[in-house]
Amino acid sequence: MSIKKTQIDVSRTTTFRMKIFVFILMFFMASNALCSNSLSSEELFRSIETMRLNIEKEKEIRLKEINRTIVFLESSLIDHYTNLEEKLSSLIEIRRLEKEIKKVEYQFDLKFTKFRYKKGIEVLKMVYEKILSLDHHFATLRSFQDISTLSNPNSYPEFVKIKESLKSHTKSKDPIRLPAFLDNNPLVSMGYTVVSSFFGTGNKKKRKSELSKISCLLDFTLSMNSDLKTIYYETDFLKLTNDDLRKDCLQMFSDYIKVIDYNYSLEYCRERDDWDKVFKSLYRYIESIEDQIIRSSGTLSYEVIHDVNSLEFSVYKLLKFVDEYSNFIHQGEKYYQKFLTILQGYKNKEVCIEDLPKQYSELEKEIKTSIDKFETAYKIAELRGTKLRDLLYGNPE
Repeated sequence: MSIKKTQIDVSRTTTFRMKIFVFILMFFMASNALCSNSLSSEELFRSIETMRLNIEKEKEIRLKEINRTIVFLESSLIDHYTNLEEKLSSLIEIRRLEKEIKKVEYQFDLKFTKFRYKKGIEVLKMVYEKILSLDHHFATLRSFQDISTLSNPNSYPEFVKIKESLKSHTKSKDPIRLPAFLDNNPLVSMGYTVVSSFFGTGNKKKRKSELSKISCLLDFTLSMNSDLKTIYYETDFLKLTNDDLRKDCLQMFSDYIKVIDYNYSLEYCRERDDWDKVFKSLYRYIESIEDQIIRSSGTLSYEVIHDVNSLEFSVYKLLKFVDEYSNFIHQGEKYYQKFLTILQGYKNKEVCIEDLPKQYSELEKEIKTSIDKFETAYKIAELRGTKLRDLLYGNPE
């Protein structure tokens, strides 16, 4: 059997196998694309690992086929039954295949880059949805919006009623009236009420009874005033930080996508479901690089290196942004745990539980719900530390 016929057979076998593998891979990718809009975070990260392993396997198969052919041709060079012309032909083919190996490695490196960049878009899309959910979460926290009311005794009708009753029984016939802004001040208002209860006129037993009715309310608002304000301002800080993160995400998308000449904002893309155009822009960009690699003689041009590095640098910046998001979620969870500790730290809770305003229990419930959301809905385990990086690039271990 001649060397040339054997080369043709090997080439045909390789081509047939590759066609089958590519068909299966394309079917898998197409199926995955159809459901990409409804992927959960777990499904998304599972698909990232699956696709990376598929590309690694495809590369391994392709290189093994070429190396197997090279080994066969090299054996013909030392075969005594191979004539000089066939040996020369084999040597030329070996040199061609060695260059082909470089091209294949470049092509698969580009496939990995394309895969990482595309999955980066999907990760960015998912993170933005999480940020919007957080924005909605902060906007709908009813109890947090009422914290200033919760910490001010003047917001409770029973306190105002008894305060006015006690003030009306002061000893002085011409008492000094507090200015309105001082009368609305929680601490001054509480002090004025207590003083009125001790030095007022009228039935002493009644005054004592009225003070007793609001004693828990006074104790709660006085003891928790500072702590409730801490919860209020730190919650507002988290909300503002999340808003900054949303703006950073929009800018991140613009910077990420401009590499492939897609010039619309994330909000525009999201509202019009323009993701197909985003991916088409990526495919065109990749195809132009592939054409340059195919036409190359085994050495990459400056343009190709620059284009590939632009994609990889975008992925690198995305990973840094994802770290920022993960750190914010971790920080937010710690804040809410601190809020719960503060709220549950009210010393006279057991004594005054029946007299505490209903907003207290609502706030406690809302904080627990927020902790649960940060632990489940907003926290993404695959984004912590180097996990996403390992999924996209493979774990060196």
